[in-house]
Amino acid sequence: MAVVDVQRVFRALAEARDKDFYPLWCDLTYLWRPLPEIKFRIYQVADTVDARIALWVAGSRPDSTQITWGLVVTAEAAKLTIETSIDVGTPDGPEVDDQVFERSAETDDATRAAELIRSMAGELCGQRWPITQESFPTS
Repeated sequence: MAVVDVQRVFRALAEARDKDFYPLWCDLTYLWRPLPEIKFRIYQVADTVDARIALWVAGSRPDSTQITWGLVVTAEAAKLTIETSIDVGTPDGPEVDDQVFERSAETDDATRAAELIRSMAGELCGQRWPITQESFPTS
């Protein structure tokens, strides 16, 4: 993959953070205490050469329900996997949260990966119903 391809993917992630995740975080800061988090992290995938970039907004509703909107891009040997999800949990609940929304796609093309990141981030952060909905569908 050429440097320009890496640049396309990084740029799409930066745009998703600024255009989709940041406004979601701002909206939540007016509604939830303690303040929600907005995070961006790069991880190694255990015992492989693969790497994962994660971008998310997480917070706790007034009823203590924890909601996380997340986008993850995993770079594997021959492809990029883009995943989005909304996870719901409680502070004293199970270790694994319920996933109430998820989308994923794979590609070996950086331009397509950038398009997927932008569109999937927009769809994910447009899902505002977990902010106030009292019960959630199971996936």
